[in-house]
Amino acid sequence: MLLVGGDGVTLTINADDKITVYFESCEAMLRYGDGGILLVGADGAELPVNPDEWLGGPLVVQQIVQRLPATLALPLPGETTVTAIKVPPPKARGGLAIAGIPIDRWIGLFVFVAVAVALLGFAIYGSRTSLGSTPPLVSLVVWAALGYRLLRRFRF
Repeated sequence: MLLVGGDGVTLTINADDKITVYFESCEAMLRYGDGGILLVGADGAELPVNPDEWLGGPLVVQQIVQRLPATLALPLPGETTVTAIKVPPPKARGGLAIAGIPIDRWIGLFVFVAVAVALLGFAIYGSRTSLGSTPPLVSLVVWAALGYRLLRRFRF
C-alpha cells in the first residue's frame, strides 16, 4: 500500500516491511523516463514509486513532485523505474492434468473414495460377517476426519 500524507510517503509491503521518506528529510528525487520517481531520504531510505504499479499512479507521482522542491529532482530520462513489489512468477506445473487438476490428485481422490466406500460398507454389513462383532464406526470417523484434512490440503 502506498500512502502519501502531509509529512511524507510510506510504502507498506507487509506488516513488517515499511519504508517512509519524509518530505522535509528527502535528499533527492530521481525522475525516470517512464514517469516514475525514487525518493532518497536522509537516513538512506529509498522509496521507488512506479506509476504502473498503482491505481492512479501518475496522479500520486504528480502529488509527490509538487510537494518537493524542484532542486531535489535529478532527471534520468534513459532509465526506468524500479519495481517496488516483485510478484513471483507462477510455478510451472508439468505432467498430466484433467480439468486443471494433476493426475496424482485424481488418483488420491479415487483411492480416498474407494476406501471410504469400503469402510462404509464394512460399518453397515460388518456385524453380519465373521470379521468382527462390532462395526468399525471409529475407523469410519477417523477416516472421515483424516480425509477431510487431506482434501483441504489438495485444494480441489
